[in-house]
Amino acid sequence: MTNSTGTLDLKSFAQYDQLVQACLGTGAKCIIDIHNYARFNNKIIGQGGPSNEAFANLWSQIATKYATQENIIFGIMNEPHDIPDLNIWTTTVQAAVTAIRKAGATTQMILIPGNDFSGAQTFVSNGSAGNLST
Repeated sequence: MTNSTGTLDLKSFAQYDQLVQACLGTGAKCIIDIHNYARFNNKIIGQGGPSNEAFANLWSQIATKYATQENIIFGIMNEPHDIPDLNIWTTTVQAAVTAIRKAGATTQMILIPGNDFSGAQTFVSNGSAGNLST
């Protein structure tokens, strides 16, 4: 996140968009993800860190930009870990998914993150699959 309210820095986002457009220009799929392990200033999003609303705001801005790009894949969060409450995390993830869809990105794939770095080897055993399947 660029700040605790989820507001994008437009100058940085413009630079990022150049990279995304270069990827899309090749015809490839492009995954856009947030890469901070579910943390901002060492506090977990929705659990003492930025609010779910701020996280949803961030995703709304990103999804609005790429809503018509069929080769975009939205990755809600890269490798979250040590999430203390998976029920709360599920609500956080759903807030982001809802924001993406409400922004008009209704057909793109969304990658849903669990806990423990979202590794396949523990996705079921750590409770991520059960919590995120509803």
